[in-house]
Amino acid sequence: MADLTPRTTIPLCVGFLALFSLLAWCGVQGKNAIYDEVHHTPAAWMHARYNDFRINPQDPPLWHYWAALPHWLAPPIVDTNTASWRALPQDILQQWPWSVETLYRTPGNDADAIVNKSRAMMLMAGLVLGALIAWWSWHIGGGLAALVALFVFSLDPQPAFTIKHTFALQHSYPVFLHQVFDPAHCPLGDLTAALDNLLPVEAYFSSRNAEIPGPEHLLV
Repeated sequence: MADLTPRTTIPLCVGFLALFSLLAWCGVQGKNAIYDEVHHTPAAWMHARYNDFRINPQDPPLWHYWAALPHWLAPPIVDTNTASWRALPQDILQQWPWSVETLYRTPGNDADAIVNKSRAMMLMAGLVLGALIAWWSWHIGGGLAALVALFVFSLDPQPAFTIKHTFALQHSYPVFLHQVFDPAHCPLGDLTAALDNLLPVEAYFSSRNAEIPGPEHLLV
């Protein structure tokens, strides 16, 4: 059977990615920040703006730098004179009350607007992942394979994947992106060496005694 031509495949892939973005973004409008976002949102700003890692020191910072980019235009207000902040060097669990205080109890901060700006950046990361999956599938099986892969990616019936892991300010998509570039599987090969220096995913998972998911998980 003749494979699809690039002239047919590329517009359809773009259409699936546009649909993916629409479903993901519309799905979060009016939804509160999830548990991780309350923590990661102020942590991202502290990492990017102040180079301060007392908040969320356990996660690699590259994706935090990315998520914090919109906040340079309208910086969130942070208070480093609170009791919870001062207690952080002795009690890491104080990062949670400080995060809640910063987002929801600091005058001048619109928590929903702050979180949504970072969500938009994570959605872009999801689009990059979708494009890489399409490209990789095309490389392996042709245009039809790329369309099937994007169909599954864009219309996954599991809300946890389509909504939560697309927009949420958390490390799921950065981890998946790293696996797409895994030199053991990906035709891009040595490009992973640069990513390893910026997003040390192996260290992240080994610290939790968990196995790093292989690229085959991307389409499951």
